[in-house]
Amino acid sequence: MYESILQFTNQLSFEPKIVNGSVAPARTETIIVGGMGGSHLSADLLSHALPSLDIHVHADYGLPAWESKKLTDSLLIASSYSGNTEETLDFTESALSRGLRPAILASGGKLLQLAIDKKLPYVQIPNTIIQPRVAVGVSLKALAALVGRDDITAELSRLAGVIHPAEHEAEGKRIATEVNGAVVLVYASRKNETIAYNWKIKINETAKVPVFANVFPELNHNELAGFSSLGGKASKLGFKAILIRDNNDHPRVAKRMDITKELLQARGVEIIETELVGESVLLRAFKSLITADWTAYHLALMYKANPDTNKLIEEFKQKIV
Repeated sequence: MYESILQFTNQLSFEPKIVNGSVAPARTETIIVGGMGGSHLSADLLSHALPSLDIHVHADYGLPAWESKKLTDSLLIASSYSGNTEETLDFTESALSRGLRPAILASGGKLLQLAIDKKLPYVQIPNTIIQPRVAVGVSLKALAALVGRDDITAELSRLAGVIHPAEHEAEGKRIATEVNGAVVLVYASRKNETIAYNWKIKINETAKVPVFANVFPELNHNELAGFSSLGGKASKLGFKAILIRDNNDHPRVAKRMDITKELLQARGVEIIETELVGESVLLRAFKSLITADWTAYHLALMYKANPDTNKLIEEFKQKIV
């Protein structure tokens, strides 16, 4: 895991190649990405970078419960780093049974073999990254190529020379030290929900601890109330919140963060702040996600957990076969 984080920018030099022809643009410009866990993070990030792009993430079995014409008019992409994700294989088979031809994004496995056998358009991503949650660079570049966004692939290539993962380790270790032993909450603005969610799953899977994410302004209408009955007991219960700041957030959202911070601190919740920095949306996102990787890695060491393996998830997979 350490080397994967340190060498993250190598992913941005990956040049995706679409096999079995180019992907025709959908008439409605709707994109459906079927993927689970770390394998749909690239779709989340593409939507984060291009909010006007109509991307629907389907993290489930089957297909979205849409009318046939809308499905037919959409571009379907099945994304699975391993190529063996059960739900994504079912998504693909469901599409094929309806006469649809999804594009494939995988490093190998049954999904890639299906693309080869059925002559579906596909991009094979390098099988050199330990975990899908760390492989978001190659996955995003492959996805951008499949949907014809050369501007994004060019931006990612440029960022390979701009991002320096080692520079973010100190902040990641600082945050890990502060949240060690805590029940971690991750809060961000609605437009940065993808980043907050990435923080959550990186810590979940790498450090093997529960983490909960929410967004402003929504959390002010429900989750905040959850601290009312705790009085000053929140610190004894171990709650600590990572607050993701962004100077591009709506001024009222920024004010909500300030007030929420004040109210939570008064009730014993420690607030740890981290800020999005950089001149572009993707640069800001990747810097934050690398910091999240370092946080999760160092937290894993503090918990004496193996950052590379997920025995509980593997046990679950064996039981559900």
